[in-house]
Amino acid sequence: MRTILYLFALLVFISKPVLAETQQLLQLIDYVGVDYSSAVQDGQIVNNTEYEEMMDFAAGISLQLEDLPKHKIKLELVGQSQILSQWIQQKKSADNVSRLTTQMHRNIINAYKIMVVPRKQPDLTRLNNFFWNNVHHAMV
Repeated sequence: MRTILYLFALLVFISKPVLAETQQLLQLIDYVGVDYSSAVQDGQIVNNTEYEEMMDFAAGISLQLEDLPKHKIKLELVGQSQILSQWIQQKKSADNVSRLTTQMHRNIINAYKIMVVPRKQPDLTRLNNFFWNNVHHAMV
């Protein structure tokens, strides 16, 4: 019994840094996907500071992906990060960058079994109204 508890504690201790690093990686990916449009529009840099941030964040994404634990999807993720860096350098459309970062985000969550929770609690009154106005009628 003591050995099992020790192994469990060790597993929790080891997994926490990976989870924290993965959360930061996901935040970087999300930030690039959402904020890229404020740096580049129609193939032109519209905000130099934001554009330089995008370049830095893309480099950070690549580095953090290298640190992820081994997984069959890791090579694909590294390839996607290289594409992301190229697209930022080429000033590709925000829609393309957003789609790529969304796919990267999903790949990481699915591969590394990251639990995603809402950033804020859902509005239960609104949810209740939605249910009674839409879903309930369909069920009756």
